[in-house]
Amino acid sequence: MNTGKSDALRICDAIIAHFPLNLELKKDNFALYINSVPSAYPTITDKTTYTIPVSMNYHADTLM
Repeated sequence: MNTGKSDALRICDAIIAHFPLNLELKKDNFALYINSVPSAYPTITDKTTYTIPVSMNYHADTLM
């Protein structure tokens, strides 16, 4: 198979595209705001895994 690296990169790109800067997500009395563009960091690999850390800043509010 050997698709781990390409699958991981595809998923990473999808996460970054799905959470753009200033995205607002609301449900009932909860709101979440994306405050930074998601960033991918250097991969972490070992014998059986290929991990791409993704980080973004956000804040959440409970609405009363």
